[in-house]
Amino acid sequence: MDAIVAASINAFDMVQRIAAATEQQSATTDQVTKNMEAISNIAKGSSMATEQINQSASQLALVSAELNTMAAWFRLSEPPTIPLSRARNGDGANAG
Repeated sequence: MDAIVAASINAFDMVQRIAAATEQQSATTDQVTKNMEAISNIAKGSSMATEQINQSASQLALVSAELNTMAAWFRLSEPPTIPLSRARNGDGANAG
């Protein structure tokens, strides 16, 4: 009879330890799930930000091309010449 009681107590202790371990594993699994969701959200946000950067870069390239086209209207076909007398005196600002 003592052997049966001892075996029962031993089995009860093992069941309690298994239940505690199962509870810890469940809590750990929940934490891992939350962390994975957080990582997923960060990755989605990063992907969206990258797409926005890509769109902004494309728009910037278009605006830059337009600006270059507009600036071409103001470019001189030949560089301006400074009269020789002004060139000898410096940049020509004080010549007269």
